[in-house]
Amino acid sequence: MRSIISKSAPSEQKQTPIQAAIHQTEWEFSDSTKRAPTEQDAEWATTFLQNGVVALKVPVADPCYTFLFLTHNGEQWSIAGLADIHIKKAGMLSDKEGLDLPMEQFVVSKLSVNTEDNQAWVFADDKKQIVIGKYPHSTAFSALKNAKVVQMNGIDAWYVKQDTGTLFYYIDQGHVVWIAGNLSERELQSLAASLPNAAVYSFPFAKPKGS
Repeated sequence: MRSIISKSAPSEQKQTPIQAAIHQTEWEFSDSTKRAPTEQDAEWATTFLQNGVVALKVPVADPCYTFLFLTHNGEQWSIAGLADIHIKKAGMLSDKEGLDLPMEQFVVSKLSVNTEDNQAWVFADDKKQIVIGKYPHSTAFSALKNAKVVQMNGIDAWYVKQDTGTLFYYIDQGHVVWIAGNLSERELQSLAASLPNAAVYSFPFAKPKGS
């Protein structure tokens, strides 16, 4: 794939994260052909308060994913950031740096969503995709509907199974930390338990490379 093209779309086509993702993006391939994503390309999607993430699988030979980060302004969903992930053996990592990732090799990408304080890390192999995010906890919020309360390291955390994705989140050291992806509840909890303090510089990595 050569590039991802951003497009405008009317409000009625941006009422869900998946709608907004497929109507505001277009893929351009190496042979110069173009194709807009469809709902069938969505591997999973999750929403968290005014935030959303959609993982789209690009229809190319090598596994390739487009992760779209969206925000809701009360009327519609808009794209706030994206990560383009190519799964190639030559570029995959194996040092998890203390993270309990449910894959042996992976590709990772970091980005800021809207502001420098709203950070996200994407981890992926050819089967599983994970997003770890954190942003300052500045306003009170209620647990999501149908959220399951889980005790973790002496604090409350919440697990939510949504239509196509799963979500785990908690508040730590003045930050909201959240994990989303196509993971099981056990995988999400194990990964969350391996994260360091949200305020440390190395977050989300618990150990230096090679240790």
